[in-house]
Amino acid sequence: MEILFSQLNDEYLTLIIDLLDKNNNKISYFILWILINVSYFDFNENLFSSNLDNIYKIACFLGNNKNDKILTYRGIWLLRNITSNNNKIKDELLKYNIIEYYNEIYHKYCLDNEFAHELLICIGNFTINPSKKYIKQYIVIIKLIQIHLNISTNLKWLNKYLFFLNNLFSLNSNEILREMVEEEIYKKLINIYPFGNISEDEDGEGENKAYIKSMQILIIKILGKILSIDEDDDDSTIKALINYGIINFLNKVIDSIYTSLDNDNIKLIKNIAFCLSNICTGDYDQINELYKSQIFIKLIKIGSNIYMALKNNFNLKENETKLIQEAFREICYVFCLTIINSVYDKLIPFAQYQNSIVIIFIIEALKLFKNKYDLIELSLKSLCHLANYDKEIDEFNKKIRVSDYNISFSEIMERNGIKNIIELLMKSNNHEIRHLSEELYDNLFSFHNSK
Repeated sequence: MEILFSQLNDEYLTLIIDLLDKNNNKISYFILWILINVSYFDFNENLFSSNLDNIYKIACFLGNNKNDKILTYRGIWLLRNITSNNNKIKDELLKYNIIEYYNEIYHKYCLDNEFAHELLICIGNFTINPSKKYIKQYIVIIKLIQIHLNISTNLKWLNKYLFFLNNLFSLNSNEILREMVEEEIYKKLINIYPFGNISEDEDGEGENKAYIKSMQILIIKILGKILSIDEDDDDSTIKALINYGIINFLNKVIDSIYTSLDNDNIKLIKNIAFCLSNICTGDYDQINELYKSQIFIKLIKIGSNIYMALKNNFNLKENETKLIQEAFREICYVFCLTIINSVYDKLIPFAQYQNSIVIIFIIEALKLFKNKYDLIELSLKSLCHLANYDKEIDEFNKKIRVSDYNISFSEIMERNGIKNIIELLMKSNNHEIRHLSEELYDNLFSFHNSK
């Protein structure tokens, strides 16, 4: 069979496809079946894209036969195969507004779950390597997928749908993010998040465990992206998520993984921290909700474990070290933004917790992430904020500190090697980093010299 199909060329394929236009359903059924079989072979990518008129003919045929469920089902099957790895064909079909065709078909046959799923899998191909030219069509995809984000949907299918949504973030489009907010995707994600732990030694449940792990990471990733929406200083999206219980939800997720820091859970922590850092960019009320939830305390404890893993580096593989560093980096973003955007009555107990370990984390971040200029800037700003607090307190308290319980934030920074670090940063080519380093240096050392 493979030898026979390998002899097909553009001319033969065109002759076969032209038979679809004979107004004979019986012949059309067989022609589609032949084309589906051809589409399974590796050479189909070049064969079907060598003459894009053939793609147009297939699209027109399917558009004219929407009322025939069998023909439509086979047509969807064919389109799914020829678009799986072929950007040229996908682009051609998107020019014909193929997603609107899918939308019509979906609403015609949506009561058939198997059919709806096959259709969504076909649509999902168009979310891989998406183009900004077709954002309007991708918005239709979001509308269709959100319908199936519920706990009654098969775990395997849910994973696919979440994967498709996550792919669309590569567009860096606020329009896509706004559509997800408009469709209240965040509510669906929170409601379907799988908290259950499935043991692999239970019959048939090892695969389910893999789906659950994948779903958990994808859901937190998508929520983080939604929270990152640029709203021109309007935090209505973040506030909507807070009102719906995003902070309590993230707290519950942390509690569910608290005792285990395997690779999957490290990925979860990384993405949870990304969610929290976006919340921390908001106003005082938003950060106050985080303080009230005690989530910062849990993140400090997890951060301590991650920090020790980085420092000790016991038999870590390269990919494991990279993953742990990424999680630690996101945690440091959270702590820097918390320090910068907090009022002192909330900030001080937080910054002093566990012997001011958050300061140690931030200093470690300055050492580790030398190319992350945004994190370096935030780290320097947060340390300046604490140094300024020391100066303000010193105006009211001229007593000499005689106890480590009264140690200042500035002294903690000095003990952990901040001087050498900021002396290097003062030579940075980045103007903002150089300026902040000089400010911190002056604050720290002029503060002590004046005592």
